[in-house]
Amino acid sequence: MEVRALAMQDGALWVSNHRKVQQQLERPGRVLRLGPWLALQTPRGWWHLFEDQAPLEQLQPYYQWLWLNRQR
Repeated sequence: MEVRALAMQDGALWVSNHRKVQQQLERPGRVLRLGPWLALQTPRGWWHLFEDQAPLEQLQPYYQWLWLNRQR
């Protein structure tokens, strides 16, 4: 699924797609990042955010959240 919106609220990351499907992530699963491209593995499958969807500066807080809350 392609990510259309990201939001952080109460320590969790919310992702939604163009069909208004939302998913809350308290801790990220697998995360693949190559430059500004991002793929998140969630219980509902993989969500993708492509480099032309948002500038890197806008995505930096989300990248930091994913790094700090990753499962080890």
